Amino acid sequence: MTAEAQPQWQRSTLLKQHFAMAALLLLGFGLRVFRLQRHNLWGDEAFSLAFSKQPLAQVLAAGAETHPPLYHAMLHFWVSFTGQSLFVMRFFSVLPGVLLLALLFVLGRRMLGVPGGLLAAALCTVSSFAVYYSQETRMYAWVACFCTLAMYADSRWQRARERRWPALFLGATLAAVFTHYYAFFVLFAQNLYRFVKRRENPRIWPDWLRGQLLIALAYLPWTLAQIEFIGTKASARWDELGVAGMDVVWAGTLSALGAGHTVSPLGRWMGIALLVPIAIGLRGGMPQRSRRYSPLAYWLFVPLLGAWLVGPLMPFYSPRYLIVVLAPYLLLLVGGLRASARPLALLWLLLALLANWSSLRNYFSDPVYAKGGYGDLMAYVDAHRLPGDGLLLQNGAQAPLYDYYGLQEPPAYNIPPWDDAEMQPLLQSVSAEH
Repeated sequence: MTAEAQPQWQRSTLLKQHFAMAALLLLGFGLRVFRLQRHNLWGDEAFSLAFSKQPLAQVLAAGAETHPPLYHAMLHFWVSFTGQSLFVMRFFSVLPGVLLLALLFVLGRRMLGVPGGLLAAALCTVSSFAVYYSQETRMYAWVACFCTLAMYADSRWQRARERRWPALFLGATLAAVFTHYYAFFVLFAQNLYRFVKRRENPRIWPDWLRGQLLIALAYLPWTLAQIEFIGTKASARWDELGVAGMDVVWAGTLSALGAGHTVSPLGRWMGIALLVPIAIGLRGGMPQRSRRYSPLAYWLFVPLLGAWLVGPLMPFYSPRYLIVVLAPYLLLLVGGLRASARPLALLWLLLALLANWSSLRNYFSDPVYAKGGYGDLMAYVDAHRLPGDGLLLQNGAQAPLYDYYGLQEPPAYNIPPWDDAEMQPLLQSVSAEH
């Protein structure tokens, strides 16, 4: 190959990569805005809206909300400028959902080569789990994006001396932990990996420790202000450390990462079956130089273990908390596909695509898997109300939903618990008027 031909070949290859990634970004964007308003606003989304609409000082105040404040602070400014239609509120989560595809590509390209990065981005493009949380007015798409950015910056920091990578790592990590507490499990995994590898790259170990100190100091004020409130939410369900807890945290999360939430029991098992290529990826899918202590294994399994260990202290657990490990999950899956014989790799790929296609179909079209339903409820009330009707609202938690979907007529009354002393006088007053 001549000196003149080689740059042309490189430019052609780069153009193909850019074209393939642009196509994936367009497809990913399309899937994430497709039927964005189909599902009604549900309870947690309504709370996020109501909470973020408050003055910024209240949004940032400790003791008002369980989660860290960054997401609701960002949503505060978003709805201030764009309004609060269902589409624009959920579009705020579409943005990190699409950005995650690009981040997964550059991280995968660095660890698995260009084909591996493209395949990881393609799997994330059609991931039902990723699409689901890219269409929800909550913090999960954002924390997944921040954690993946921190993983990428961490991988660059290990081999480059530029100051931008430590700065990017610190910024992305702080954004992640100020968005969701489970991002700390990723940070712990990174620290554990760095400690194991400290002798192989000793020059950055002191800088790494200084970075961790900066993160701790930056988070300390919020910790001190919030710890008492968080303590009131803690439980003591020590049975969660048993087999049942393992099933909820490990099997439930890995199944959801592989096949999404909106699947039949068969689809759940399809998601669990993808653990086989992931195990193959752990054993032989990584390049030889990084196979022994792959950071992907730490990024995936340390948070899984941590979530199980803190399970007894949590009121409940949901796989969405561990969306922070979606990137290493998909990269290890790609590693397993690359390490498998071609017919077997094709089988695993078809299984992953079938599971997610089925889950997305259910999510977009099957009413059995519909979220919420409060908007449909209010539409029914509006269609069937009669003059003189009154509406009783018994559950205080529905207040943000009623604020969003509520009707001018009939008038609504918030009633106390059934055994409250004020119940009977209120019912008598309402029944006298309606």
